[in-house]
Amino acid sequence: MNWLQIRRSIGPDLARETALLYESLACLPDEPVPLEQLAVRWKPDPPAPVVTGGEPPAFVTLPSPAYTRYTSAIRDLAPPVLFEDRPSYRLLSVAWRSNELTFGMSSYFDKLDVSEALAHEAAAAALDGELTWPRLPFRALVGDPLDLARRAVNPGIVTVTIRRDAVRSTGTFLLLRRDPTRVGGGHYSLVPAGEFQPIGGLGSDLWRNIVREYSEELLGQPPSPSFSAHMTAARESGKLRTYILGIVFDALTLNAAIATAVVFDADLYDELFGDRVSRNAEGDIVPGYGFDDATISRLTIGDSMGQTSASCLRLAWHHRQTLLYQA
Repeated sequence: MNWLQIRRSIGPDLARETALLYESLACLPDEPVPLEQLAVRWKPDPPAPVVTGGEPPAFVTLPSPAYTRYTSAIRDLAPPVLFEDRPSYRLLSVAWRSNELTFGMSSYFDKLDVSEALAHEAAAAALDGELTWPRLPFRALVGDPLDLARRAVNPGIVTVTIRRDAVRSTGTFLLLRRDPTRVGGGHYSLVPAGEFQPIGGLGSDLWRNIVREYSEELLGQPPSPSFSAHMTAARESGKLRTYILGIVFDALTLNAAIATAVVFDADLYDELFGDRVSRNAEGDIVPGYGFDDATISRLTIGDSMGQTSASCLRLAWHHRQTLLYQA
Protein backbone atom coordinates (compact mmCIF):
# COMPACT_ATOMS: atom_id res chain seq x y z
CA MET A 1 0.00 0.00 0.00
CA ASN A 2 1.41 3.41 -0.94
CA TRP A 3 2.07 6.39 1.30
CA LEU A 4 -1.10 8.28 0.43
CA GLN A 5 -3.33 5.26 0.95
CA ILE A 6 -1.88 4.70 4.41
CA ARG A 7 -2.29 8.37 5.25
CA ARG A 8 -5.93 8.36 4.15
CA SER A 9 -6.66 5.50 6.56
CA ILE A 10 -5.82 7.65 9.59
CA GLY A 11 -8.96 8.45 11.59
CA PRO A 12 -10.64 8.58 15.03
CA ASP A 13 -11.10 4.80 15.19
CA LEU A 14 -7.34 4.35 14.91
CA ALA A 15 -6.81 6.84 17.74
CA ARG A 16 -9.11 4.81 19.97
CA GLU A 17 -7.21 1.60 19.21
CA THR A 18 -3.86 3.29 19.83
CA ALA A 19 -5.04 4.54 23.23
CA LEU A 20 -5.04 0.93 24.42
CA LEU A 21 -1.24 1.03 24.31
CA TYR A 22 -1.05 3.60 27.12
CA GLU A 23 -1.84 3.76 30.82
CA SER A 24 -2.10 7.56 30.98
CA LEU A 25 -2.74 10.28 28.41
CA ALA A 26 -3.34 13.22 30.72
CA CYS A 27 -1.58 15.45 33.24
CA LEU A 28 -4.25 16.86 35.53
CA PRO A 29 -4.64 19.14 38.54
CA ASP A 30 -6.83 17.94 41.39
CA GLU A 31 -9.34 20.69 40.70
CA PRO A 32 -9.94 23.13 37.82
CA VAL A 33 -7.52 26.06 38.00
CA PRO A 34 -9.09 29.49 37.44
CA LEU A 35 -7.16 31.12 34.63
CA GLU A 36 -6.22 34.11 36.77
CA GLN A 37 -4.46 31.73 39.18
CA LEU A 38 -2.31 30.15 36.47
CA ALA A 39 1.30 31.31 36.17
CA VAL A 40 2.82 31.06 32.71
CA ARG A 41 6.63 31.05 32.71
CA TRP A 42 8.97 31.46 29.75
CA LYS A 43 12.34 29.83 29.12
CA PRO A 44 14.20 31.55 26.26
CA ASP A 45 16.70 28.79 25.43
CA PRO A 46 15.19 25.38 26.21
CA PRO A 47 17.17 22.17 25.59
CA ALA A 48 16.61 20.63 22.18
CA PRO A 49 14.13 17.75 22.11
CA VAL A 50 15.64 14.26 22.09
CA VAL A 51 13.41 12.94 19.28
CA THR A 52 12.80 15.10 16.21
CA GLY A 53 11.39 12.78 13.55
CA GLY A 54 14.73 12.54 11.76
CA GLU A 55 15.71 9.22 13.36
CA PRO A 56 16.01 5.96 11.40
CA PRO A 57 12.85 4.40 12.94
CA ALA A 58 10.86 7.28 11.40
CA PHE A 59 12.25 6.76 7.90
CA VAL A 60 9.81 3.94 7.12
CA THR A 61 6.93 6.45 7.42
CA LEU A 62 8.32 8.49 4.52
CA PRO A 63 7.34 7.89 0.88
CA SER A 64 10.92 7.63 -0.42
CA PRO A 65 14.57 8.19 0.58
CA ALA A 66 14.30 11.63 -1.02
CA TYR A 67 12.48 12.80 2.11
CA THR A 68 14.05 13.27 5.53
CA ARG A 69 11.07 14.81 7.36
CA TYR A 70 7.37 13.98 7.32
CA THR A 71 6.36 17.61 6.79
CA SER A 72 8.30 17.68 3.52
CA ALA A 73 6.24 14.74 2.27
CA ILE A 74 2.98 16.42 3.32
CA ARG A 75 3.97 19.61 1.51
CA ASP A 76 4.69 17.76 -1.73
CA LEU A 77 2.08 14.99 -1.71
CA ALA A 78 -0.86 15.96 0.53
CA PRO A 79 -0.75 19.68 1.32
CA PRO A 80 -3.63 21.14 3.34
CA VAL A 81 -5.07 24.50 2.33
CA LEU A 82 -2.98 26.19 5.02
CA PHE A 83 0.40 24.66 5.75
CA GLU A 84 2.93 27.06 7.25
CA ASP A 85 5.77 26.49 9.69
CA ARG A 86 4.71 29.16 12.15
CA PRO A 87 6.31 29.81 15.56
CA SER A 88 4.65 27.81 18.34
CA TYR A 89 5.00 27.52 22.07
CA ARG A 90 6.60 24.36 23.39
CA LEU A 91 5.43 23.06 26.76
CA LEU A 92 8.50 22.36 28.92
CA SER A 93 7.12 21.63 32.38
CA VAL A 94 3.89 21.40 34.37
CA ALA A 95 3.70 22.09 38.11
CA TRP A 96 0.13 21.84 39.34
CA ARG A 97 1.10 22.36 43.00
CA SER A 98 2.07 25.91 42.13
CA ASN A 99 -0.22 26.15 39.07
CA GLU A 100 2.69 26.85 36.74
CA LEU A 101 3.19 26.02 33.09
CA THR A 102 6.60 26.71 31.53
CA PHE A 103 7.04 27.26 27.80
CA GLY A 104 9.81 27.86 25.31
CA MET A 105 9.79 28.55 21.59
CA SER A 106 9.40 25.94 18.88
CA SER A 107 7.79 25.70 15.46
CA TYR A 108 4.67 24.04 14.12
CA PHE A 109 6.63 21.63 11.91
CA ASP A 110 8.78 20.53 14.88
CA LYS A 111 5.61 19.03 16.29
CA LEU A 112 4.28 17.61 13.03
CA ASP A 113 7.51 15.83 12.08
CA VAL A 114 6.99 13.60 15.12
CA SER A 115 3.20 13.49 15.49
CA GLU A 116 2.36 12.77 11.86
CA ALA A 117 5.07 10.12 11.61
CA LEU A 118 3.61 8.45 14.71
CA ALA A 119 0.15 8.42 13.15
CA HIS A 120 1.46 7.04 9.86
CA GLU A 121 3.41 4.28 11.57
CA ALA A 122 0.33 3.25 13.55
CA ALA A 123 -1.88 3.32 10.46
CA ALA A 124 0.50 1.05 8.54
CA ALA A 125 0.63 -1.39 11.45
CA ALA A 126 -3.16 -1.39 11.88
CA LEU A 127 -3.72 -2.07 8.18
CA ASP A 128 -1.57 -5.18 8.63
CA GLY A 129 -3.59 -6.15 11.71
CA GLU A 130 -0.59 -5.69 14.02
CA LEU A 131 -1.02 -2.53 16.07
CA THR A 132 1.46 -3.74 18.68
CA TRP A 133 4.66 -2.35 20.14
CA PRO A 134 7.00 -4.54 18.03
CA ARG A 135 5.49 -2.90 14.92
CA LEU A 136 5.91 0.62 16.35
CA PRO A 137 9.64 1.29 16.77
CA PHE A 138 9.35 5.05 16.31
CA ARG A 139 6.58 5.24 18.92
CA ALA A 140 8.74 3.18 21.26
CA LEU A 141 11.60 5.62 20.70
CA VAL A 142 9.36 8.55 21.68
CA GLY A 143 8.39 6.73 24.86
CA ASP A 144 6.21 8.17 27.62
CA PRO A 145 3.70 10.71 26.18
CA LEU A 146 4.03 12.78 29.37
CA ASP A 147 7.83 13.09 29.06
CA LEU A 148 8.02 16.66 27.79
CA ALA A 149 11.76 16.50 27.13
CA ARG A 150 11.60 13.69 24.57
CA ARG A 151 9.89 15.61 21.75
CA ALA A 152 8.55 19.06 20.93
CA VAL A 153 5.23 19.15 22.78
CA ASN A 154 3.60 22.21 21.23
CA PRO A 155 0.10 22.21 22.68
CA GLY A 156 -3.09 23.48 21.26
CA ILE A 157 -5.88 24.97 23.36
CA VAL A 158 -9.23 23.19 23.31
CA THR A 159 -12.20 24.81 25.04
CA VAL A 160 -15.58 23.55 26.12
CA THR A 161 -17.89 26.57 25.76
CA ILE A 162 -20.76 26.45 28.25
CA ARG A 163 -23.79 28.73 28.16
CA ARG A 164 -24.92 28.68 31.80
CA ASP A 165 -28.49 29.19 32.94
CA ALA A 166 -27.87 30.56 36.44
CA VAL A 167 -31.49 30.12 37.53
CA ARG A 168 -31.65 26.42 36.70
CA SER A 169 -27.90 25.76 37.17
CA THR A 170 -27.87 23.97 33.84
CA GLY A 171 -25.91 24.56 30.68
CA THR A 172 -25.53 23.87 26.99
CA PHE A 173 -22.36 23.69 24.93
CA LEU A 174 -21.11 24.06 21.36
CA LEU A 175 -19.66 21.51 18.99
CA LEU A 176 -18.01 21.71 15.60
CA ARG A 177 -19.08 19.11 13.04
CA ARG A 178 -15.88 18.87 11.05
CA ASP A 179 -16.13 18.93 7.26
CA PRO A 180 -14.20 15.88 5.93
CA THR A 181 -13.63 17.59 2.59
CA ARG A 182 -11.75 20.41 4.31
CA VAL A 183 -9.96 19.17 7.42
CA GLY A 184 -10.45 15.42 7.41
CA GLY A 185 -12.42 13.23 9.75
CA GLY A 186 -16.11 14.06 9.64
CA HIS A 187 -16.23 13.80 13.43
CA TYR A 188 -17.09 16.32 16.14
CA SER A 189 -14.79 18.51 18.17
CA LEU A 190 -15.14 21.26 20.72
CA VAL A 191 -15.10 24.86 19.55
CA PRO A 192 -13.07 26.97 19.75
CA ALA A 193 -9.76 25.16 19.44
CA GLY A 194 -6.42 26.18 18.02
CA GLU A 195 -2.66 26.17 18.33
CA PHE A 196 -1.01 28.05 21.17
CA GLN A 197 1.06 30.46 19.12
CA PRO A 198 2.44 33.97 19.55
CA ILE A 199 0.17 36.96 19.05
CA GLY A 200 2.22 40.10 18.72
CA GLY A 201 5.44 38.69 20.14
CA LEU A 202 6.76 36.37 22.82
CA GLY A 203 4.73 36.17 25.99
CA SER A 204 1.25 36.03 24.51
CA ASP A 205 -0.95 34.56 27.18
CA LEU A 206 -3.58 31.85 27.04
CA TRP A 207 -6.40 34.33 27.40
CA ARG A 208 -5.45 36.30 24.28
CA ASN A 209 -5.30 33.06 22.30
CA ILE A 210 -8.72 31.97 23.56
CA VAL A 211 -10.27 35.35 22.72
CA ARG A 212 -8.74 35.19 19.24
CA GLU A 213 -10.20 31.74 18.61
CA TYR A 214 -13.68 32.82 19.79
CA SER A 215 -13.70 35.73 17.40
CA GLU A 216 -12.29 33.82 14.43
CA GLU A 217 -14.29 30.62 14.85
CA LEU A 218 -17.64 31.95 16.12
CA LEU A 219 -17.77 35.41 14.57
CA GLY A 220 -15.70 34.74 11.46
CA GLN A 221 -13.30 37.64 11.92
CA PRO A 222 -10.14 38.63 13.79
CA PRO A 223 -10.82 39.96 17.30
CA SER A 224 -11.62 43.66 17.33
CA PRO A 225 -10.43 45.82 20.24
CA SER A 226 -14.04 46.19 21.39
CA PHE A 227 -14.67 42.43 21.38
CA SER A 228 -11.46 41.73 23.28
CA ALA A 229 -12.26 44.46 25.80
CA HIS A 230 -15.81 43.16 26.23
CA MET A 231 -14.60 39.60 26.86
CA THR A 232 -11.97 40.77 29.34
CA ALA A 233 -14.38 43.02 31.21
CA ALA A 234 -16.89 40.18 31.46
CA ARG A 235 -14.19 37.90 32.86
CA GLU A 236 -13.20 40.51 35.43
CA SER A 237 -16.85 41.00 36.48
CA GLY A 238 -17.49 37.27 36.88
CA LYS A 239 -20.05 36.96 34.08
CA LEU A 240 -17.51 34.80 32.25
CA ARG A 241 -15.28 32.30 34.05
CA THR A 242 -12.32 30.46 32.55
CA TYR A 243 -10.70 27.32 33.96
CA ILE A 244 -7.73 25.17 33.09
CA LEU A 245 -8.77 21.51 33.37
CA GLY A 246 -5.42 19.89 32.55
CA ILE A 247 -3.15 18.77 29.73
CA VAL A 248 -4.57 15.97 27.57
CA PHE A 249 -2.93 13.97 24.79
CA ASP A 250 -4.20 12.36 21.62
CA ALA A 251 -3.01 8.74 21.63
CA LEU A 252 -2.43 8.49 17.89
CA THR A 253 -0.28 11.58 17.36
CA LEU A 254 0.68 12.28 21.00
CA ASN A 255 -0.30 15.89 20.30
CA ALA A 256 -1.13 17.76 23.49
CA ALA A 257 -3.95 20.17 24.25
CA ILE A 258 -4.47 22.52 27.15
CA ALA A 259 -8.02 21.61 28.16
CA THR A 260 -10.04 24.64 29.21
CA ALA A 261 -13.62 25.50 30.05
CA VAL A 262 -15.21 28.91 29.53
CA VAL A 263 -18.54 29.40 31.30
CA PHE A 264 -20.70 32.29 30.06
CA ASP A 265 -23.74 33.66 31.83
CA ALA A 266 -26.57 33.11 29.36
CA ASP A 267 -27.28 36.81 28.76
CA LEU A 268 -23.62 37.54 28.09
CA TYR A 269 -23.30 34.62 25.69
CA ASP A 270 -26.38 35.75 23.76
CA GLU A 271 -25.05 39.31 23.60
CA LEU A 272 -21.60 38.28 22.37
CA PHE A 273 -22.58 35.52 19.98
CA GLY A 274 -26.10 36.33 18.90
CA ASP A 275 -24.74 36.93 15.41
CA ARG A 276 -22.28 34.05 15.38
CA VAL A 277 -21.64 32.20 12.14
CA SER A 278 -23.19 28.78 11.55
CA ARG A 279 -20.20 27.59 9.55
CA ASN A 280 -16.48 28.32 9.66
CA ALA A 281 -13.43 27.16 7.73
CA GLU A 282 -13.47 23.75 9.41
CA GLY A 283 -17.15 22.83 9.43
CA ASP A 284 -20.57 23.50 10.95
CA ILE A 285 -21.02 25.00 14.42
CA VAL A 286 -23.78 23.17 16.27
CA PRO A 287 -25.19 24.81 19.45
CA GLY A 288 -27.56 23.62 22.11
CA TYR A 289 -26.07 20.33 23.28
CA GLY A 290 -27.20 19.71 26.82
CA PHE A 291 -24.41 19.74 29.38
CA ASP A 292 -25.65 16.52 30.96
CA ASP A 293 -24.47 12.98 31.54
CA ALA A 294 -26.50 11.32 28.79
CA THR A 295 -25.37 13.73 26.07
CA ILE A 296 -21.72 13.69 27.09
CA SER A 297 -21.65 9.90 27.39
CA ARG A 298 -23.18 9.52 23.94
CA LEU A 299 -20.65 11.89 22.37
CA THR A 300 -17.50 10.66 24.07
CA ILE A 301 -18.02 6.90 23.78
CA GLY A 302 -16.97 5.60 20.39
CA ASP A 303 -15.47 7.44 17.46
CA SER A 304 -17.78 10.41 16.92
CA MET A 305 -15.48 12.85 18.71
CA GLY A 306 -11.77 13.60 18.58
CA GLN A 307 -9.80 12.35 21.58
CA THR A 308 -8.61 15.62 23.07
CA SER A 309 -12.07 17.17 22.69
CA ALA A 310 -13.65 14.11 24.32
CA SER A 311 -11.16 14.24 27.18
CA CYS A 312 -11.81 17.94 27.73
CA LEU A 313 -15.58 17.43 27.73
CA ARG A 314 -15.36 14.54 30.18
CA LEU A 315 -13.17 16.62 32.49
CA ALA A 316 -15.67 19.47 32.36
CA TRP A 317 -18.48 17.12 33.29
CA HIS A 318 -16.40 15.62 36.12
CA HIS A 319 -15.95 19.14 37.51
CA ARG A 320 -19.51 20.28 36.81
CA GLN A 321 -20.10 21.37 40.40
CA THR A 322 -17.35 23.95 40.06
CA LEU A 323 -18.31 25.01 36.55
CA LEU A 324 -22.09 25.31 37.01
CA TYR A 325 -22.63 26.12 40.65
CA GLN A 326 -19.63 28.11 41.80
CA ALA A 327 -20.29 31.82 41.46
